[in-house]
Amino acid sequence: MTQPPYQIEIVTDERRLSGLKAEWDALYDRQAAPHLSDSFDWAWLSWTALTSGRRRRPFCLVLRRGDRTVGIWPLVITPGPLLNVASPMNSETSEYCPCLLDPDEPPAALWTALRHELRARRGADALRLPHVRCDTPLHGVVSGVREARATVVQPAPLVRAGDFPTSADYHAWLPADARASLRRRRRRLEEAGRVDFEVIACASERMEALKWVLKHKGAWLQRRGLANERLLSKHNAAFLEATLRHDWTSGSRTVFALKIDGGLIAAEVASVDGSRVESFTASFDPAFERYSPGALLTLEVIRWALDRRLDYDFRAGTEPYKFKWCSHVTPVTSYLLPITFRGEHFVRYRLARRWLAVRTRRRSSAGALKLRPHERPSR
Repeated sequence: MTQPPYQIEIVTDERRLSGLKAEWDALYDRQAAPHLSDSFDWAWLSWTALTSGRRRRPFCLVLRRGDRTVGIWPLVITPGPLLNVASPMNSETSEYCPCLLDPDEPPAALWTALRHELRARRGADALRLPHVRCDTPLHGVVSGVREARATVVQPAPLVRAGDFPTSADYHAWLPADARASLRRRRRRLEEAGRVDFEVIACASERMEALKWVLKHKGAWLQRRGLANERLLSKHNAAFLEATLRHDWTSGSRTVFALKIDGGLIAAEVASVDGSRVESFTASFDPAFERYSPGALLTLEVIRWALDRRLDYDFRAGTEPYKFKWCSHVTPVTSYLLPITFRGEHFVRYRLARRWLAVRTRRRSSAGALKLRPHERPSR
């Protein structure tokens, strides 16, 4: 009898999950350009700080060929009254969907084996896969699945290090009016005090900077009538703190800061890996808003990244300011994949809800424009 090419383990126990670190790290190191959020450390911190207390359970898919690990897909199950939905084991803010696949294995064969096992085990009725980058092996797998349904497609703007030999070339590439504005604001800020750009190395100072960022981010959202409960939750704050304290096996988490006379006026929490600086959250002191400290900090961090031949990734989003800086855009797609018959009905329901919500927003926008045809949306 012919042995199946892959052996598949579905890890549903926390203790067994912790024992995957060595083979997870080995597969991570074989990737061409993995994100820090693909690492075992990120998944484990997400589980311990965020997910384990939310009535969910691990559902980590591990594929092996003989004694070689060829795939790790870290998921968690959210049980429901009618069906179970699997989603990424991460902080559930806006990380790219984690998945490690051996570059020497055919993606279609991996998915065929996984799908067969998932249907046989009936542990998950559907997969929810947010923020799948089009330049990753996971996208090659999911986009080839006939049942997969794209729910959202977003741009992920970035400054690509390969586009600029030096950070000075990038600065020269920026529009002349943008360069003039940045120079003017920097000069005026320097007239107010000593300006320093720092990568905060001290752990205790990073914790203080994180609290400062979340405080000012919350106030900024409130001033604009916006809400982001997940970003500002105590669970996410605990996760962010854990990532800044953690001794990473590969890459790091850090805080970039712009200071005046030693005091913070802008700060950014970011991941740094072997290929990129990935921006996660940032804020500034509104007392210095006229100097655009957020923009001045962004320029410094991009320079820092390019000097080390790293991309600067703004991550998925349509915020206009990102496109003023970026030299490249990568599409990012969120998917729903049904596994069982119940999962198919769930996917249809979610797609119908989304279609109705988009249609309602469009009608509301059209009505507002008819009332005020002379107005134009501000950039």
